[in-house]
Amino acid sequence: FNSDFWEFDPNQNKWRNINPLPIQGETVPENWGRQFPFVFQIDNRTFVGGGSHGAEYLNDIWEFIPPNNVTDKGTWKFYNWFPGTARDESFSLSLNGKGYLGLGYHGRLGYFRDFWQFDPNAPLNLQWKQLADFPGESRGSVIAFTLNGQIYVGGGLGKKTTANEFIPTYPTDFWTYIPT
Repeated sequence: FNSDFWEFDPNQNKWRNINPLPIQGETVPENWGRQFPFVFQIDNRTFVGGGSHGAEYLNDIWEFIPPNNVTDKGTWKFYNWFPGTARDESFSLSLNGKGYLGLGYHGRLGYFRDFWQFDPNAPLNLQWKQLADFPGESRGSVIAFTLNGQIYVGGGLGKKTTANEFIPTYPTDFWTYIPT
């Protein structure tokens, strides 16, 4: 698991290592890295969180304060907690000043169908709003994108369980969400 974070300068066509993404978890030491986090870029602000480290699933959210100059490596500020069940393999995207997160996977709980909206400009205790569940089957690792003010979600990986047997499913359906 990596915690490193990089900045690209298109003018110089160069990458440089900046401050690593921390972790705020129960058993994971800070800077040990994570996999499959969610990311929102909203109004020139970057929020990163969730994902997992081994068997620990994370709900922490960090805001990145970008570097001011070539020697500054930027700063991570602990922002808040995601109120839903911790997970990885969720989708995350931004649209019209809000972040959207949904679906995903937790090793002991399986795949999810829940769907959330994040508004960084709302009061801290009202920033997350749970929306109607995704209408397709539970899944993670989906394809998600925005187009013409709408959110499209589909594909991914799910599972069926029969007689204690895990059978992977590969849904091909796509769904559209139109924010109000």
